[in-house]
Amino acid sequence: MFSAVLDTDMCMRSKLDPKIIEALQAVVQKLKSTDIKWALAGSLSLALQGVKVDPGDIDILTDREGAYRIAGLLKKHEKQPVRLRSDKWSRSHFGEFEIKGVKIEVMGDLEEKTGDKWTSLSGRLVSPKSIKIDRMKVPVSSLEEQLKSYRLSGRRQDKIRLPKIQKAVRAEKKRFRKDDGRKLAAPCGLYCGSCINYLIYKNCHGCGCSCGACAASDHHKRCELYKCCGIQKVHETCAQCKEFPCSMLIQFCYSPVWLHHASVKENLRRQKAVGIEEWLKEQKEIWKNEWYLQRWLWLQKECESRLERSLEESKSIFTKQ
Repeated sequence: MFSAVLDTDMCMRSKLDPKIIEALQAVVQKLKSTDIKWALAGSLSLALQGVKVDPGDIDILTDREGAYRIAGLLKKHEKQPVRLRSDKWSRSHFGEFEIKGVKIEVMGDLEEKTGDKWTSLSGRLVSPKSIKIDRMKVPVSSLEEQLKSYRLSGRRQDKIRLPKIQKAVRAEKKRFRKDDGRKLAAPCGLYCGSCINYLIYKNCHGCGCSCGACAASDHHKRCELYKCCGIQKVHETCAQCKEFPCSMLIQFCYSPVWLHHASVKENLRRQKAVGIEEWLKEQKEIWKNEWYLQRWLWLQKECESRLERSLEESKSIFTKQ
């Protein structure tokens, strides 16, 4: 759902302090080539997801190791070194930094206190939601996760924000119900609604999904078209690219191995002509043909089986050589 996310980001981008964006860009630049687990929290995370708040700083959630590694990367911006700190509301391996006049707070292994109970927020680092802004892919704590924290919080400013977060959560659920089908429009031009992973194995929401938990996530790591279209150029599909059809797409289309790729160029041309929404409606109608769909799913299973056998045979051939 790249376009839906991008439109929201463009709207929020105009409302954010440019210094916040510049500071965030500096942080993302430092962290993007590392394996540090992290996610935005607090007011900036809320603002990027449509909550009407004015962020004044950048809050970063990470684990204990991540806090000290981030401290090393931001050493020249350090205001308070990372160490274990606690107050009546929370405890974490906390450090404070400043970039472009913007305060950045890093919290490793953050725990929040409710009554006499401490609750770990480490779950927010497992497959966090991603927001795209200014061509940056930024992990954020989901609105629902933050809503839980704000409901339990005893701080007055959190209680004030609570209705705004609840309103944004309702709007997000409504938007996702409306746009869910767009996940089935793969960047390359294939229709994921006819894929065996989506229909039979039910382990994938479609190549347009960015949840991080389904089979699309692993596919994104391998697919060069996705990296180009979805990540580098931040398009929903290749039909939105001024270089369409590029040499990479043509090679994909005429693959001697994956013959079903042959339709992608025409699919993308159709998207350019009528739009993605209308194209998806057309595809849904096409694949209502039960006879057609059953044979296509059988063919996918047969191809998987033959590919596995072929790979095994190839291994033995290369071993003999």
